[in-house]
Amino acid sequence: MQLQNNKNKQLVFWIIVSVLIYITENFIPRPLPWLKIGFANIVFLILLKNEKFKISDLFVILIFRNLIAAFVTGAFLVPIILVNTLSCAISIIAMKLFFIIFNDKISFLSVSVIGALVNMGLQVSIGSLIIFKNFLLLNMLQYFLLYAYFSGIITGIISNKFSKKIYC
Repeated sequence: MQLQNNKNKQLVFWIIVSVLIYITENFIPRPLPWLKIGFANIVFLILLKNEKFKISDLFVILIFRNLIAAFVTGAFLVPIILVNTLSCAISIIAMKLFFIIFNDKISFLSVSVIGALVNMGLQVSIGSLIIFKNFLLLNMLQYFLLYAYFSGIITGIISNKFSKKIYC
């Protein structure tokens, strides 16, 4: 019982950290309103490497982060929150697979770039085909992926620095 209580405390801690980073990132200027670097995903990168956390734990953090952040930022009923949650969940799975397959041979930087590319590719595809029902966003996919590549590098570098200091 004590172990489960400790695990719940850790999940709540990481949800709070993730929400605070997510909300803080909204104050950073961006080239387009929906483009963010993805600093809140640093939490997932760090926890993916930690074997105490299952992928289901990360999904709990993701869902609560997106619900709380959407409520606080006023985007609670906007369809993009569902797109963000789905694309982030799939990118978490992709990053976990790369950590499993390559184990110690892959860096936070590489996994972060993979996660950013998967996340951006899915968001642009879903947004273009389902929400906007046209190919305008898909025509610009290469630019979005380039942005994702560089944002993945940034979050990967930061994740690497933090993981060495606070390895859960």
